[in-house]
Amino acid sequence: MRKVRAVVLSIAVAVLTVPGGGCNTPTLPIPPPIVQQPLVADPATGLVTIVIEDSIPERVTHALALNDSTQHGVVEARRVTGGFELQLPAEAGDYVYCYYMLQFTELSLGTTAILVH
Repeated sequence: MRKVRAVVLSIAVAVLTVPGGGCNTPTLPIPPPIVQQPLVADPATGLVTIVIEDSIPERVTHALALNDSTQHGVVEARRVTGGFELQLPAEAGDYVYCYYMLQFTELSLGTTAILVH
């Protein structure tokens, strides 16, 4: 019985220490979105339209835009044609950050602060 336990333990240790086994591989961060600029607030509606270019990773399903001044954010699904168009409440002088989302579980790197004009 001791030999069987020793063999099973040896096999388990060998399997667990194999390089590349398990989920120990690092992943690269998702790059930030490329936002068409300048962002101009529409005084009549109080909204800014944010267009994110079509050159996005395939895994990206949604985009998030956050108004840093008001802490208001919006999430939009990817358009059938690719890319994103988001409407965010903002006024001139506010700063906006944009991110990609993967299935609501992972965020990309964020854009640098984008000034609304």
